[in-house]
Amino acid sequence: MNNQLVNAARCGDAEAFGRLYESYYATMVWLAYAILLDRNLAEDAAQQAFVKACEKLGDLKNVNRFGPWLGRICRNEAYQLMRNRQRTQVSLTPQHEPVVSKDPVDASDDEHAVKA
Repeated sequence: MNNQLVNAARCGDAEAFGRLYESYYATMVWLAYAILLDRNLAEDAAQQAFVKACEKLGDLKNVNRFGPWLGRICRNEAYQLMRNRQRTQVSLTPQHEPVVSKDPVDASDDEHAVKA
């Protein structure tokens, strides 16, 4: 059944691709969630995987391998989202401890600055 849908989708049948989407979507979200641990990002990865699969369906050599092929695309998308997310995260904790001088001259200067 899936082989027929894959072949039809390869020939441009949007309905067949839609049925493949319905069959595999939940599995792809689960697969991406296992990597990302975020439902929204997992859904994004699954969506992007289907977009890429639609674009590259002609490259699929064996229609019997559609599920694993789509799964590999989805995993790659999830890892890409994870890399992008890690790049944009900024630490709000200080990287260095504040410098505190124990020199009495510096302490005197600080005390004078506070009085002024």
